[in-house]
Amino acid sequence: MFLTPRTTLLAALAFLIMSTVCAQQPTPTVVSYSESIPYKPRLFKVKPDKKKQDKNAKATPAVQPQPAEKMPGNGPVVTEDSPITIPVSVFDSQGNFVTDLKRENFKVYIDGPEAVIISVKHRTEPLNVLLVIDTSASSLEVLDSAKRLATSMADQFSANDKISVLRFSDSLKQLVPLTNDQKTIRTAIDKIDEKGLSGGTSLYDITAELFDKYVPAPSGRTVVLLLTDGVDTTSRRTRYSEALMEAEKSDVSVFPVYLDTFNAAPRPRVQGINIASLPWDVQQVLNAGRFSAPGSSEAEYALGRLYLNDLVYLSGGRAIDANSLLNGKTKVATNIADEIRQQYYVTYKPAGSAYIGQRKHLKVRVDRPNLAVIARGSYIVGSPPSAAPVK
Repeated sequence: MFLTPRTTLLAALAFLIMSTVCAQQPTPTVVSYSESIPYKPRLFKVKPDKKKQDKNAKATPAVQPQPAEKMPGNGPVVTEDSPITIPVSVFDSQGNFVTDLKRENFKVYIDGPEAVIISVKHRTEPLNVLLVIDTSASSLEVLDSAKRLATSMADQFSANDKISVLRFSDSLKQLVPLTNDQKTIRTAIDKIDEKGLSGGTSLYDITAELFDKYVPAPSGRTVVLLLTDGVDTTSRRTRYSEALMEAEKSDVSVFPVYLDTFNAAPRPRVQGINIASLPWDVQQVLNAGRFSAPGSSEAEYALGRLYLNDLVYLSGGRAIDANSLLNGKTKVATNIADEIRQQYYVTYKPAGSAYIGQRKHLKVRVDRPNLAVIARGSYIVGSPPSAAPVK
C-alpha cells in the first residue's frame, strides 16, 4: 500500500506521490520494508507520418501510441561490470531525515533481480548548484515570491558551495556563473524584473540545453534547483520525453520548486488558435480545451506537474511546493542544502549484459516500514550514473 509522510512531506507537492510501498506482515516473522518507485516513461501519442499514409484514404488513421520503452537506437552489447552510484533520501513519517542506516539496511533491484551493494556513504565534498528560475510571462504574478524563495535557498548553502543563477522563458540565460560570492548571487536574483519577462516557455528545450551545456561543465557533485510551474508552450526542438531522457542520462539530482501560477492570475481565453503551429505535446492537451490560450488550460498545468514529477522520479531529487515553503507550512524543504547532504550514496554492481542506451529500472528498498525512500528510478546504460564508486 502507499504510505505518505504526514507533516512535512505531505506539505510538499500535492501532485507528487511522495510515498513508499510497504510490505504487509502476514506473520511476525516477515520483515516489513519501504521502497522507492521505479521510473516508467509515460505513453504519448505521436504525430502521424502523412507521407506514409495512403493517399486514397478518406479518413485519417488513428494516432498510434509510442512504445514507452522505445529508445533512440540500440548500441553495442556490453557486460555491465562497472559500479554505479545513486543518491537516496530517506524520511520517517514525520518528515525527518533517517540518518542511521547502514549498507545492510539497503537493497537495490535492477529490472527485478537484486544487485550487489558495494557501499553506502554520505558525500561531503562542496556542491555545484544550478539555480534555474522561470521568468516567462506566466510567472509575472509570482515573480517577487520566486525571487524571495530563490534568495532564501541560495543562502542555505555553505561558503564552499558554488551557485550559478540562470533564468529562462523561451530561451535559457546564465546570469551568474558558478560562484560562492553571496553578494553576486543576491544581486543577480534581485535584478530580475518584469522587463525581462517574455511570453513563451520553452521548458523542454531549456532542460535539454541545461543538461547538455551547463551540467557537464563543473567537476564534482551537482544539483539542479528548478523554480517553475512546469508548463511548456514554445519548445520546438525537444519533446516531453526527449527532455526527460537528457536528465535521465545524467547523475544530477533535480529538485523542482513548483510555482503555482495557475491560481495566481486570470487565464486568458481566445478563439481561433492555430493548433497545428504549436508543439505536438501541447496540441494534445489543447484539443481537450480548444479555446484556452497556450499555457493557460487546466490540462496543460496537469501535464506540467507530471513533467516535474517525472524529473524527480528519474533523477532522485524531490519536489517542493513553493506556497507551502513560503507560508512556513513545511520544515524540511526550508533547508534543501541539509537534505542534499543527508542523502545516502548507494554504490552497487550490476550484472549481466545490456546494450548502450538501454534503460534499466531501479528500485531501492530499506528494511524498515513507514519510510519515504526517494531515489532515481532508472538509468541509461553507458551514461554518467555508471560511474566509479564514491570514495
